[in-house]
Amino acid sequence: MPDEHGFLAPAEIPTIYSNTVRLATSVFDFRLYFGEIIPQQLTDALAAGEQSQLVGRIADRLCVVIPPETAKAMIQALTKSVADFETKARPILNPNQGMIPPLQKKT
Repeated sequence: MPDEHGFLAPAEIPTIYSNTVRLATSVFDFRLYFGEIIPQQLTDALAAGEQSQLVGRIADRLCVVIPPETAKAMIQALTKSVADFETKARPILNPNQGMIPPLQKKT
């Protein structure tokens, strides 16, 4: 049930896990497709001790559509939040640097 300001309690808001986001834009809005990369061969490769590329698929979980003004405000808020997190907690790896090391073949 909404509070006096019209907000739902956190327990009433659906929560999803996402480790990837795709972006689509138009002149009217931004669409953020939140999903999960689901590895398909990692377990088999680790069990066999094989060197392999991480192969998976993306399962889209949610699409959020926002106007450009909200997108710009979100960028500003995320930039500040990430900087604060890195100052207080730890550096965040750049996903382009590879967060999962390649599998190594046992010798």
